[in-house]
This record gives sequence, structure tokens and C-alpha cells, in this order.
Amino acid sequence: MTVVTIVGEIDVYTAPLLREALVELINHRHFQLLLDMSEVDFLDSTGTGVLVGALKRTRAHGGLIGVVNPPPRILKALRISGLTKVIPLFSSVAKGEELLPRLIAALERRRGDATPAQQIA
Repeated sequence: MTVVTIVGEIDVYTAPLLREALVELINHRHFQLLLDMSEVDFLDSTGTGVLVGALKRTRAHGGLIGVVNPPPRILKALRISGLTKVIPLFSSVAKGEELLPRLIAALERRRGDATPAQQIA
């Protein structure tokens, strides 16, 4: 399990740096990523695209990403984009560390039957 703390804005200017960092982690076999977004101020469509890319890359290796404690404005952007249906949200890093491995195991058992958000419920 790898925790990535993201601070500030995730937009057209900063998203490429985040993408590069996440791809590098995934290339080094970090397939369970918790993205602590509690200090993220802004998220645009470029940033959501980075999250989708990280989700696809981790899922291709039997992993998953989770988002930790996004501020209300960021949570709204995640909901509007539909990402809350496929990326699990956690209230704390500790909760994510506890539940993400279980969620991954459940997804493997029920592969293709439900989205990650449905698995948590």
C-alpha cells in the first residue's frame, strides 16, 4: 500500500507531474494507491483524467486506487465526473489502509460483477 499526498491544484499545468509520479509508482509495482486529497484546492478535467488513468493502470495489475478525505469542492467534482462510482472514498488514510486490500480481494472474487463503490456499500 502506497500513500500519495497531493497538495494544491490538479489542473492542466500540474496534472502531467502527478501523472508522471503515479505512472512511476505503478511501474515500480505499487498497485494499491491511496491518494490523500485532503489538501487539494482544485481539480479540473485534466486532473480527473489522471485519476482515471491511474485507476486503469492499477486495475490492469489487480490493484486499485482510493481517494482519502477530499474537501467538499473536490468531492463534488469527483461526483459530477462519476468517479465516485469507480474509485472508493475513505475518511482517513488508516481507514483506506484497512479497507482497500479487502475491496481489492472482493473485486477479484466478483470480477466484473460490480463497481468498487458498490463493493464498499
